[in-house]
Amino acid sequence: MDIQEIMHRLDIGWSKQPFDDNLLIELLQLVPPEVSHHADWKIELCAADLEHRWTESRRMSQSALDFSGQNPVGRFLECSATARSSLGPFSSTIDTAIPRRPRAVDYKDFLGQDWHSKECRRKLILAEWQTRCVSGDEPDISGFITEFDGEERWQAELHEALATLSAVELQVSRDNRRVLHQFLPPRFVFGRQVRGEPGPPAWLPEKQKLVIIGSECTNFSRRQLEFCRRRTREFEVLNTSRNVTVDLGSHKLLPGQSQRFATPIKLQVPTMAIQIGVKDV
Repeated sequence: MDIQEIMHRLDIGWSKQPFDDNLLIELLQLVPPEVSHHADWKIELCAADLEHRWTESRRMSQSALDFSGQNPVGRFLECSATARSSLGPFSSTIDTAIPRRPRAVDYKDFLGQDWHSKECRRKLILAEWQTRCVSGDEPDISGFITEFDGEERWQAELHEALATLSAVELQVSRDNRRVLHQFLPPRFVFGRQVRGEPGPPAWLPEKQKLVIIGSECTNFSRRQLEFCRRRTREFEVLNTSRNVTVDLGSHKLLPGQSQRFATPIKLQVPTMAIQIGVKDV
């Protein structure tokens, strides 16, 4: 039996009886221990089960919301009823209750020794991140990664994964006419033109910088605003200046202050209107 057939059984099982905790146990036992990709198959099964649970929970929450007009979040956060399998070695070692919105760590016991592999955890954590980002949960990237001790280096990979799901889109307009359209990385800066740089607006990929003001505006620094994507539709913005307040539409960012803003983020500078948004890929 190959992984495609096992995954097909998972999909069929979910279509017949969602949140059946024993289904995953039974399918994990079908993975031949002698195959070279034994651990990868188990991770793929757990990742698929995680995606099914988040997707179905979201569908049920939306259905309840449509029906009642009230927020049903609490109703669907409960765990599935505890069940124990009578099959194989799992029967005495796993409490098989899996939350309806599970985390990667909820599959620790199902993966056994494979969970202790950093590569195993990386793959399942990445699967959790992508699933939650598209399910509407939109976790905070810094908070998400710090839950996994010593794995902060994965933050760049999570940013890359998020970019494959939704891109950061920059639009600059002058006189109601778009003069610059650019997709941005998760970290970038807005600043003043310095020697050797083109005039505004100009995107400098090697510096990950958008030039928004000419060199004559000496009260605006070359790296005035630092942006960092924190959630799917949220950025943390830092005003690096010691004495200049920046007007971000309905908010003013004081010198040295950082604040989080939901997209779209709008900024008005002399002769230009700038907007940062998120576009699904």
